[in-house]
Amino acid sequence: MTTDRRPTVLVIDDDTGVRQTLAAMIERSGYSARLAASGDEGVRVYCRHQDEITAVVLDVRMPEKDGPHTLTELRRLNPTLPCVFVTGYSPEYSYEELTERGAVVLSKPVVAADLARAIRAAGGTGTPPGGGSGE
Repeated sequence: MTTDRRPTVLVIDDDTGVRQTLAAMIERSGYSARLAASGDEGVRVYCRHQDEITAVVLDVRMPEKDGPHTLTELRRLNPTLPCVFVTGYSPEYSYEELTERGAVVLSKPVVAADLARAIRAAGGTGTPPGGGSGE
């Protein structure tokens, strides 16, 4: 799914439909997307492609390894990796707890323009070629 010279965002979400929808939004905004269905898979994808991945969009609630624990592992590899958490209802973590991890937080359902702004606000990708806004 990646293409040349566009900033690449890693999308980690256990829900196939959500993962694909987020990737489509990201690509319409001018970025490339890499996908992973779990925290462990996301870490493996990041290890293989860390030279091109400039940010991660990460579901908070996932089986086995949730988003915050996945981010902790990713940040061991890259302490400044920008992150956008996407969440529906997450009783385990408050908004404040998620933002204290240095992430931007969006509530599901996510709007494409908000996602593009959040990726830029997280600090890892700047404006993609053509200035894609997703709007």
